[in-house]
Amino acid sequence: MGATEIINRIREEGEKERERILNEARERARKIIEDARAEAESSKKRALEEEARRAEAEKRRRIQTARLEARRRRWLAQEELIKDAMDKAIGQIKIVKERGLGGHKYDDILKGLIKASAASAGGGDLEVILSEDDARLISKSTLDEISKEIGAHLTLSEERAKSIGGVIVRTKDGKISVDNTFEKRLERLSASIRDKVAEVLFR
Repeated sequence: MGATEIINRIREEGEKERERILNEARERARKIIEDARAEAESSKKRALEEEARRAEAEKRRRIQTARLEARRRRWLAQEELIKDAMDKAIGQIKIVKERGLGGHKYDDILKGLIKASAASAGGGDLEVILSEDDARLISKSTLDEISKEIGAHLTLSEERAKSIGGVIVRTKDGKISVDNTFEKRLERLSASIRDKVAEVLFR
């Protein structure tokens, strides 16, 4: 084999090698571009999904906030109306004190409360605490009369209840106290009153 043939063979081999290297480079470049496009598409999809999740979460948050605000406003309105109803109940008590109820004078109603409270206290030696106004309606003789009826010993305390009406009866040692003031009675009934008022106002 002559020198010319050897040179030609080297050139051919070189061309083939160059072509092989170029083909490999092109393939690698194509694969890199494809991978980059796939990654870009995947990133775009993830970004869209994340944005959709954020939008949905924001939507849910706003709905929840609106619901909480609606509940808060409803509760405030309910409390205001219930307070108004309770205030009117107190107003009715004042009318009862002036005019009586069901044909009974207020002092008769007061006597009934004293009897019931004394019975709840268990009888014995008891003191009766009234408001300044109500103390004028109950005399010592009235308490003596009630004492005979129920088999107890009732005395009018010098202490005055800060109340619009009703009575507190307690044992002399203070261990038992029965609060039948109108405010306390309303407080005890407040749960059922609240339910009834809410039912009427928000049915």
